[in-house]
Amino acid sequence: MAITEAQKRATANYQKKLSSISIRIKPEQAEQIKKHAERKGLSLRAYILGLIEKDMQEAEGPKK
Repeated sequence: MAITEAQKRATANYQKKLSSISIRIKPEQAEQIKKHAERKGLSLRAYILGLIEKDMQEAEGPKK
């Protein structure tokens, strides 16, 4: 299926709203983390973002 110019523009506009973070790890580490995320029923992205969010909330301490 061919991608239209409108689809290309929509994709470009969507990507402007996102940021990207990249890390480099050994392939065996990546596979181990991915499998662990899958066992929890999460995508790798959801798993990592969940861990970061939890850590940030813990660092803030209890809410008043």
